[in-house]
Amino acid sequence: MGRTAPTLRAAVRAEIARLRKLLRFVRDEELREALEDGLNHAEELHDTYISTEPPMDPMEVVLMSMIAELYRRLRRREGLGSRCEGG
Repeated sequence: MGRTAPTLRAAVRAEIARLRKLLRFVRDEELREALEDGLNHAEELHDTYISTEPPMDPMEVVLMSMIAELYRRLRRREGLGSRCEGG
């Protein structure tokens, strides 16, 4: 019998775990913290994705969550956080 493909959720979790291992090599502490926060939001974003149209690549979920979290942090630093607090 052939192996079944892992679910998208399992693939996203595996990719997050792989990227977390790489983070220990990031020397810039602020960058590392921002990337960790982005990874923390990947599963939350996955739930949003799955309710609309599932992505084909689990990295899409991880990258989108990082981009969104970094954008939200940038807006907060610029004093525009009230418009992006909801998500």
